Amino acid sequence: MNPQIGNVASLAGGGPSRLSGLLEQARAGVLNGDVSPDPTERVQKLVDDWKAVLRRPDSISDFFLGHTYRAMASFCRASSIEDLKRTRARVYLAQGSEDRSVAPAGFDVLYGELLPQGRDVVGDWIPGADHGVGFPAQPNRDGQREVFERIRMWFL
Repeated sequence: MNPQIGNVASLAGGGPSRLSGLLEQARAGVLNGDVSPDPTERVQKLVDDWKAVLRRPDSISDFFLGHTYRAMASFCRASSIEDLKRTRARVYLAQGSEDRSVAPAGFDVLYGELLPQGRDVVGDWIPGADHGVGFPAQPNRDGQREVFERIRMWFL
């Protein structure tokens, strides 16, 4: 929110709250796929687990999806949409199509929220890339180097 910041790059940062993306992943079976073949049951498991986080949001000894309740209570409330709408910075968004950590649809939601505001925003959709901009089908390809080079050129 610092007005001196003129450029922001968000890599696989989602759009709506992180919990929104987790709900999408549970429904699709990417998350909680081992719980049930029924999307409703997978989502309910996620909601029940989230309610446990809310009962002890400061806990550093309880875990939700591999992270402490304290970390996830904060993380899941954050929204790239809300954060980036509060700044006038130029924005570079990058998202891999094969990301299984962040729901890729959040990229389109974020991009679609910033564009109508007349924001200076670049949407870099990266086919075949995962969350770390790796390419599982092309293990020798350095996706991080590629995307950071594009960001560097955009910044300059």
